[in-house]
Amino acid sequence: MKTKLRPHKVLGKRTEEGELHALCLTEGPFAGIIFSYSDVSFEEDSVNDKLRIGFEYNVHSVPYEKDGYDEEAFEKELGDFIVELLYYGLERNHLGFIDDNENRKDNLIKLDSQ
Repeated sequence: MKTKLRPHKVLGKRTEEGELHALCLTEGPFAGIIFSYSDVSFEEDSVNDKLRIGFEYNVHSVPYEKDGYDEEAFEKELGDFIVELLYYGLERNHLGFIDDNENRKDNLIKLDSQ
């Protein structure tokens, strides 16, 4: 069974610090929020025979209508999404956040001025 990723866009921007790769869900309660993952880690829970995924993330832009979104629900969504991304990459022997069919030049991040 192939993992199906929830609808999203892969975005990129060149900055003085280097390239920024971000994601944006295109459907659901958090559609339009631009975010990126950082510091993804794995911790073994040998007592319960589980592997826990930890991650940090940055929010780069929030549409006006999503202002005040539920951060706890958003973090759960990001956790579920990163699991999908990992399964998707493992099934294709390709781990990464950039979809092979995306053209990053057409998907530049436009940050809100704040």
